[in-house]
Amino acid sequence: MLRLLGSFLFASLLLLLALPVHAQSPDEAERWAVIVGVSEYEHFIPLPLFPDSELYDLPYADNDAQALYQRLHPLWGQDHVKLLVNDQAAKADIEDAILSWLDPREDANDVVLFYFSGHGGQYGAHEYLSPHDALPDSYTGDIRDDELASWLDQLESRQVVTILDICNSGGFIGELAGAGRVILTASDRDEDAWAYPSLEHGVFSYYLLQGFEESAAVDANGDDIISAEELFYYARSHVIANNGRDQHPQISDGYAGELALFGLTRRGTGSISLPEQRGDSPIFYLTMAIVGVVASAATAVVWAKRRRKALPEVEDQRSD
Repeated sequence: MLRLLGSFLFASLLLLLALPVHAQSPDEAERWAVIVGVSEYEHFIPLPLFPDSELYDLPYADNDAQALYQRLHPLWGQDHVKLLVNDQAAKADIEDAILSWLDPREDANDVVLFYFSGHGGQYGAHEYLSPHDALPDSYTGDIRDDELASWLDQLESRQVVTILDICNSGGFIGELAGAGRVILTASDRDEDAWAYPSLEHGVFSYYLLQGFEESAAVDANGDDIISAEELFYYARSHVIANNGRDQHPQISDGYAGELALFGLTRRGTGSISLPEQRGDSPIFYLTMAIVGVVASAATAVVWAKRRRKALPEVEDQRSD
């Protein structure tokens, strides 16, 4: 019986050693985000000195970014979401966040989101977004559409969502679009993107954020998963219905199917929950392994006792 019990314990130990020790397998998707909002510009004229000038600080863009961060980091993990606001969001900071922070962490199976709220513009054949250190008399300090595209092209992810709440943002689609890319913009290429004191947000960002709270209404196909596409169409309909200005959010969808952002539960309020993962925690695996060892040992003892009762003469002979 001791030999039999030892065999069961040895087999169970081998099973324990073979079990995964990480919560995620190499093929499991993680979610990462770089979120940028610029209200305070280093070289622009602060409001309200020249309210008719384009060269002014921009209220609420930092609110947009901070609110999106507050909604995403409980879902994706605080160490998976990087927030840059105002003087943290110079051009070099944004480039570093994408290439030095995000790129080494994400892989081909991961979902990646880049969000920017702030000033944007159009000059010649290109569109620009304005970081904290943008210059008032030149676009050389801005991030040009093809420059942003070159940074995002270095990512391995095949599931990249870009959200731009800036003027003329629809013009970025030509440079950023591609397979596995979903581009959401606050306006068409020849339109402004508006913000309102009553909302304390850009109007496009306001309704995107509202979509997190009204997730049951956003989930158009009823699969309990909120996709980038569903969030966009929810926000777009509200922007057009409630804005009162010419602002028509645009989408470019190069992803086959719908690009899932987070899951939800519908019991009662439709509250937001973490998306289900394909792996379980290391504690789960360890617990299951211990249970397996104990169960194997108990089974061995019971089996041996039954065998002893069934064949007493054999056991008695072996003990002589």
